[in-house]
Amino acid sequence: MFNHEPPHYRCPFCAFARGEWDEGHAVWDLTRRVAVAMRETFDCAGISTRQHNEPAEDQDVWHLHVHVFPRHQGVALYRRHDDAGFAPPKERALWAALLRDQLSGLSVETVAR
Repeated sequence: MFNHEPPHYRCPFCAFARGEWDEGHAVWDLTRRVAVAMRETFDCAGISTRQHNEPAEDQDVWHLHVHVFPRHQGVALYRRHDDAGFAPPKERALWAALLRDQLSGLSVETVAR
């Protein structure tokens, strides 16, 4: 395994695996909240999540980060990778505002379903 952590870096994943740190649950609880909000906001058929780290393919962030994205019927996500692109900032801002509004109204009961 490639080790790219800086000197004296305390790896949260290692501490979590050893049972020394349970804050990781908060990340997955939030991931679930975001997934539910996306499903409600964007009327999608499903949700996908990805977690990337390590230097392969320029993934060299030293902290846990999770990608949460909506899935729509017939999009063929994994066969259309070369068609991907970034939405313009104004469009992303609108989507973010819609998602923020949905997240602010989510109750624990909504997330649990």
